[in-house]
Amino acid sequence: MQENTCRVLFQSGNFTYELLHNWVKWPSDMGNAAVCGIAGTKEGTVLAATRSKKYPICELNQQGNLIRSFGENLGFARTHGISLEEDGTIWCCDDQSSVIYHLTREGKVLRQLGEKGVFSDSGYDPTVRWPHDLYTNVRAAEPFNRPTKLMQSPWGDYYCTDGYGNTAIHRFDKDLNLLRTWGGPGNTPGKFRLPHNLAFDCKGRIWICDRENFRVQIFDREGEYITELDRLGYPSEVCSYKEYIYLCEGDGQISIYNMEFEQIAVIGYPGCFARIHSIGMDRNGNIYLGRIEGGDSLFMLKNVNHI
Repeated sequence: MQENTCRVLFQSGNFTYELLHNWVKWPSDMGNAAVCGIAGTKEGTVLAATRSKKYPICELNQQGNLIRSFGENLGFARTHGISLEEDGTIWCCDDQSSVIYHLTREGKVLRQLGEKGVFSDSGYDPTVRWPHDLYTNVRAAEPFNRPTKLMQSPWGDYYCTDGYGNTAIHRFDKDLNLLRTWGGPGNTPGKFRLPHNLAFDCKGRIWICDRENFRVQIFDREGEYITELDRLGYPSEVCSYKEYIYLCEGDGQISIYNMEFEQIAVIGYPGCFARIHSIGMDRNGNIYLGRIEGGDSLFMLKNVNHI
């Protein structure tokens, strides 16, 4: 007897994606499978930073099967944000411990930025209940206070969103010497209320999710403000693919922007992908969404029209 199947397609503008049900196959002893960082590799695999103590960083194939996991020995308090260098090595934040690890794909530590459990003096008071703790920040402090993502730019410098306990963006040179810190608490241009994630577009600009201000701010490589996209639905992460920027909004949809900052497509609708926290893409333009609460914690939107 033939099983009836139903394809779920999302089409907007020139973009079409198919939602693949139950794509990921987590180990039975995964525990907390919430996904808070995603990166696609050159080989076509997908890296996911999870809140599992046993499987904190996972590499998955195109079928959603686990290839390997690593990082258990590091004792992550909470992974947050993951990125890849050109050589395939990984950067992953532990925001609650206030450190950032540079790792091989086998989990060997190459570098550690920050000291575990040491937090810069931004005024942040972690004893205040979320989300009111964010309003205890009084200054943009030096690195780090609960960093959320570090990523190398196409021009070689590194940028870090820092983060839950700070309201700062840090720029480092290729040798990780600090060049500049900018930001500070507030809602005017260049200020932040939780810089949550970042990406670089093909014109060398930096897109930063200013999540609790419900906007994305765009800067040049020197950190000078260019413009912003406001009144967004809890913008959690941005990623770049070709000449487009993909934004996942925690209220449940994906917005696609061109290089003129125009929204040219919307995948889903408010509530469609509820509580999404992370977005990543592979070399074929497939989208991966990570969720921190409810339902599937990682799912795939297959690129149907191969933009």
